[in-house]
Amino acid sequence: MAGKTLIRSFYTYRKVLGFLALFPLAGCQWVQNWWNPTTETEEESLPWPAHAIDYNVNFTGDFPDNLQSPLREVSALVTLKEKQPLISQVALRRRMNADLKNLDSLLKAKGYLDATIDGDITGEESPFKVNLIITAGERYHITGITFHNTRADSAIQAQPSDVFHRVKIDDPMDSQSILTIQQSLTLYLQENGYPGSQVKEPRIEVNRIKKTVNVHVYYNPGQLSDFGTHEIIGLENLDPTYVSNRLAWKEGQTYDRRLVEETRRKLMSSAIFDSITIKPKDSNVTPTPMLIQTTEAPPRVFGAGLRYFSSEGLGAKLFWRHYNALGGGELIDTSLQLSQLLTQLRLGMGFPDVLAPEQQLQTLLTITPRENTKAYFAKTVEAEVKIQRPLMKAIVGSIGVLYEGGQVRRASQQIHERLIGLPLEASIDTADNPLDPHSGWRSRLTFVPYGGRVVDEKSMYITRFQARGYIPFGSKVDPVVLAVWTNLGSISIKNPNNVPFNKRFYAGGGGSVRAYGYQRLGPIDSDGLPLGGRSIAEGGIEGRFRLTETWGGVVFFEGGAVSNNRSPLLRAQFLWGPGAGVRYYTPIGPLRLDIAVPLKRRKVPGQKSFDSPFQFYISIGQAF
Repeated sequence: MAGKTLIRSFYTYRKVLGFLALFPLAGCQWVQNWWNPTTETEEESLPWPAHAIDYNVNFTGDFPDNLQSPLREVSALVTLKEKQPLISQVALRRRMNADLKNLDSLLKAKGYLDATIDGDITGEESPFKVNLIITAGERYHITGITFHNTRADSAIQAQPSDVFHRVKIDDPMDSQSILTIQQSLTLYLQENGYPGSQVKEPRIEVNRIKKTVNVHVYYNPGQLSDFGTHEIIGLENLDPTYVSNRLAWKEGQTYDRRLVEETRRKLMSSAIFDSITIKPKDSNVTPTPMLIQTTEAPPRVFGAGLRYFSSEGLGAKLFWRHYNALGGGELIDTSLQLSQLLTQLRLGMGFPDVLAPEQQLQTLLTITPRENTKAYFAKTVEAEVKIQRPLMKAIVGSIGVLYEGGQVRRASQQIHERLIGLPLEASIDTADNPLDPHSGWRSRLTFVPYGGRVVDEKSMYITRFQARGYIPFGSKVDPVVLAVWTNLGSISIKNPNNVPFNKRFYAGGGGSVRAYGYQRLGPIDSDGLPLGGRSIAEGGIEGRFRLTETWGGVVFFEGGAVSNNRSPLLRAQFLWGPGAGVRYYTPIGPLRLDIAVPLKRRKVPGQKSFDSPFQFYISIGQAF
């Protein structure tokens, strides 16, 4: 509603400078209070009255172009024109006068402390012309930041450098910068052992001759404190030990708010909780007792998904998970995947805190009665057991053992697999969202030595590296995201021809280079069937942007190569393709439609082009 929109806009600039007293210093004065802009009474949107007047608003004068948009956002003359029509010139003048105060407040909040604004209404009849004449003047800059500790017996003395990574000397002054200084000092104290610190609203010293401001911040750090005992409330079905094992701090350790946030992140990442609140039970007591308030999420989750890829056909996935199967945070994860190429059942279970806190025992059984691709047909069973644990912040490592057995057939050649592997893995994930990341990165390095029956070989070694990165630009709310990805892999074996067809590297399709069909980027035989290879290198770059609140788009360029050499960079043929797509954003993630075109379409002797002129993909979630 108009009133609500207006009030939200005003609150964005609610803290602006006011003047209390003059000092004899040349051109200097102190500013302590913050002004609050006035607003019109919040009302429902009204129907257009029969005798409503019309008017046009014109912002003129001398002010930077980048102020045009925020001025119009704050102006009631602009935002309420259609939603709350006026019926007289008197009402129009009243609205204009309110605007003059609010726009003046905005200008001062932006650092234009000498700004002037005037207004007039011209015209004898509707539509009237409302002229708002603005002279912004020179923008003030921050030239000094001083912290004043009001507690005489406190050892800590904060320095401006403690917040300079957020606000810097000579930055343009605005109310948000001033508030950032206050917030940054509060964080600094709470990260260095002072949970009960109090930071007062900054005082501003204004030099009107030099057009500068000095910021003075007064704070009481409170007592230096350690972490004390902790209390957990709100648990219904979960063993409290699960929570205690994920505390990032130890009792007796110096209080640090970052460890509190790290604990909350760990607990929320488990999907066991709907909400977690962690705070000092009494910040004036040392050691500081901690209170952990929890709300458990429903432990059982059932879901389904559909997708359509032009080279793979229609696919569906059903899954069921239980995040607290035995009361200690045990995970049961089952899924069934059905498509024209694949039928696969996965049964997994995870046991937390095995032998050590945060160390997890994971088991996985994968039954694939049908995998029917252009490259091979396979019926396989895989069983894996591994231990996984965090190595450091955001980095997870694992070691395990796996068994793979089954039949793999290509044309008249059939292989009976019996493999034992010892997978080693390290991964890092700092992405901010699993389905639509805007920042952070993900990477995974896997090394699996295999022994057993590999045609005429007794062993082989497979190494894979995957990485995805997300870099936001522009607006913090709806940034343009530059996303990049790469996949690298290599198989070490005496005779490359002995690599089982289902262990070879293939490229093309969803999750790979989208301009080429599934498994079709790489070597092919005389019949146009993919051969796969012992090495792979592929990657791409994608720009993601919003068009409206619910619609967005992407453009991308990807390429890759599959080779029978140990390294795909040696004499490999790289194939490239651009593409574009649309996104419809939903609460569970973006729905996507992508279309990609190969730059080079290969031909098989005696046949038409092997590569299709385009590929398209319909699914949920970003491509990577």
